[in-house]
Amino acid sequence: LHESVTTAARTADGGYDSNVFLKASSFTVGAPLLDMTMSAPPSVYLGDTLVYSIVINNISAMTAANVLIWDTIPAGVSYLGNGGGGIWDGTKVAWLLGDIAPGASLYLSVSVQVTAGVIGPNVVMANYATCSGGLSPPVVSVPLVTVVHLGQPVLSKESFPPATVL
Repeated sequence: LHESVTTAARTADGGYDSNVFLKASSFTVGAPLLDMTMSAPPSVYLGDTLVYSIVINNISAMTAANVLIWDTIPAGVSYLGNGGGGIWDGTKVAWLLGDIAPGASLYLSVSVQVTAGVIGPNVVMANYATCSGGLSPPVVSVPLVTVVHLGQPVLSKESFPPATVL
């Protein structure tokens, strides 16, 4: 619709006829807007499985087309798998999600095993097609940091105070 209205509104001198724009019933203004969040437990133990949960929301009134999401796995973990049909390339998981309708939400996940005492920050990113046929600037989540505890908790009878009988 945008291209046909623009073409019809052109005048012979290369300008635009404002009457055509005023008679149009609707216009698409702006661009799709994606909001992404990533979450994980705030702390884990060495050797644990850690699951990063990713939520993508289209918070605009426009469809986000050809959406590509990727998560580069941080240092300190080994990739185990993902939810949502992503493709693992050895350093990152990528999901080609297609179109995300206005108001729609998608849920993805990445499972890793904690292999080191420090995990690098994790950031998930996205691109989508623009009206002009290019790609949007990357949409970037807030970096997520998880604390690694180096030893498993040890519970013994000395860890608990003596029972009191009432």
